[in-house]
Amino acid sequence: MFGFKKKEVVPVQPEQENEIAFAHESPLRPCQMDKEFFLDLWDILHRDGGFIWVASIGTEDDILGDKGKDNRASIPISTWEDLENEMRTRDWVDAFSLVAEVEEKGTVTILFRNFVPATGYLVVAGNDEEWVDDTFDELMDLFYDCEQQGKGKLLYSKPGFGIVQSVIPLVTAGAIVVVINMLLLYIFPELSLFFWYLTTASILLTLKIGVVISNRMLKRIMHDYPYLTYEE
Repeated sequence: MFGFKKKEVVPVQPEQENEIAFAHESPLRPCQMDKEFFLDLWDILHRDGGFIWVASIGTEDDILGDKGKDNRASIPISTWEDLENEMRTRDWVDAFSLVAEVEEKGTVTILFRNFVPATGYLVVAGNDEEWVDDTFDELMDLFYDCEQQGKGKLLYSKPGFGIVQSVIPLVTAGAIVVVINMLLLYIFPELSLFFWYLTTASILLTLKIGVVISNRMLKRIMHDYPYLTYEE
């Protein structure tokens, strides 16, 4: 549950033991960013002095994720003002990634994907345990404050997404196939002699129609209620 500060120890490979001593990670729920969010994020990252960072914003329009998670089109961001401006002015943000390194402290990684499977993730890692703990807690509080409410929140819950992706499409497809079978048997009664063939064809047709309905619903709903949004 978002807001419940889930801290997980990230396994450290032997060759990394001298580089990373502490790490916390957590999934992030649907987020609604704004200008104040970027100001607060800057303050958290800048708390211990300067930091270096890289960021990018995805530009694909592939909500169903058919192109996979890698090698998707994106643009690099060079300044903090451009980062906020790109989020504010774009009609659609396919993905958002930010990696910041605070010297002698550690790194922060923030990732959001606006395509199936839509997700958000936060990782804070470093050698300073107190810095890792404090930064992780502050960022989780920040994302908790930016968590989407209403339809966006309900949609991306496990029950909500399951209903949209599976339950509604399969029930609708099943009803369509039942009506088709009733019409066919009414017009061609002799088809009842091929009951098993008709049953097999009905199952396959139900699944096929279900996939089509599911894809269309996901594209429409995720476009109207993105996992990551920007609001003035």
